[in-house]
Amino acid sequence: MKKIFLLALLPCFQLGFAAGFESTKVLPKGIRNFSLTNISTSINTKRKNDGSIVPLSEPLSKDLRFSDLIKTESGMKKKKIEALLLIENSLSTETPIGKFTADMEGAIAVTASIFAYGVTDRLTLAIAVPYYRARTRTNIGFIHEPAAQDFVDALSDKETNSVANAREAAINLNKLTAKLKEKLDDNGYQSLGSWENQGIGDMTLAAKYLAIDQEHFKFAISGGLVFPTGRKDDPDNLVDLPFGDGQGDAFIGLVFDQPLTSGFFLNEFFKYTYQSPGEKPMRIKTTQESLEVPVKETQFKLGDKWELMTSVQYEGSSGLQAGLGWQYQHKWRDRILSRDLTDVGELEKDSSLYSRYQMMMLGYSTVSAYQKGEFLAPLMVSLEYQKQYAGKNIPITHFTQLNLKLYF
Repeated sequence: MKKIFLLALLPCFQLGFAAGFESTKVLPKGIRNFSLTNISTSINTKRKNDGSIVPLSEPLSKDLRFSDLIKTESGMKKKKIEALLLIENSLSTETPIGKFTADMEGAIAVTASIFAYGVTDRLTLAIAVPYYRARTRTNIGFIHEPAAQDFVDALSDKETNSVANAREAAINLNKLTAKLKEKLDDNGYQSLGSWENQGIGDMTLAAKYLAIDQEHFKFAISGGLVFPTGRKDDPDNLVDLPFGDGQGDAFIGLVFDQPLTSGFFLNEFFKYTYQSPGEKPMRIKTTQESLEVPVKETQFKLGDKWELMTSVQYEGSSGLQAGLGWQYQHKWRDRILSRDLTDVGELEKDSSLYSRYQMMMLGYSTVSAYQKGEFLAPLMVSLEYQKQYAGKNIPITHFTQLNLKLYF
């Protein structure tokens, strides 16, 4: 049984210098900027390694076969079941008894407080502190296959004459969902159902330097550090969402603007993030077993990430702002560094990811009106929408983002 919410979701929320649309703009010397950015999304599906779309709860939707039932028995009862499967032509150890079903959905909102300061007319420093609010809801059920009733009938057949065993088998088959929850509890997992939490995520310290500022071409370079201040994922909770990934990051970004005419300009943005090695408790899954496994302090290295975005944006003299863009995100495969672990295939499996987004933005700035004495304060408000249209090994997320900036 795999972790339902993956760390693959985190790159969608972690903030660099800013979230959403980029530009080469920096603050004038001595000017400060405080902004609130709220990003929210809901989740119920994900894209697999081949890009196909499945429910988020797919790891919990698992066939139960007679071989799984035999594992839970011992002694004479186990031998009776094995003997019955041998004489019944319609049944075998690989015959499905039924299937566990699950319904899962999640909702996540991140509010980032970002403070920036213009050190010079070309250099701006900023710090971002994200605050997470997340919840999930999970329902587990079980659907019986006809073979389950065939098994009960075979036990009560006059040749078998095991009416008591048939009655017990029928009762147990109707309690499989409860038995799954009991098995989770026996192995130290928290109960499935509703979960919610809130707290600070990984903090970011960043800088942006305007290196070239010409009429038809502008270039800025940004960089910074991400500190592991957010809570890590809980190995005993299959449906929680971490607010941090457990180690520090360092990133560098390149930003290009090409002003066109009448307030329009093109923008290209590239960002590379190095994720340093870390250590945290993990469930040591193997190819043979993913549920009844121990928790061990494990050294790991998350795959590095890179992001590419291109957009066309508009900033009118009246304060109106708009943008249309495309974004590509990629993360390489994670690696387990603990040398005492030999079977790490399941821990590293499907950990590389990519996603593609289409982005739209509409906003309004009062800076020009404030400079003319027509507005009380210089501020900017914008609404962005990011729609995911492709990806692999990542939950399907369509983000709504609200930005509010105040200059002083």
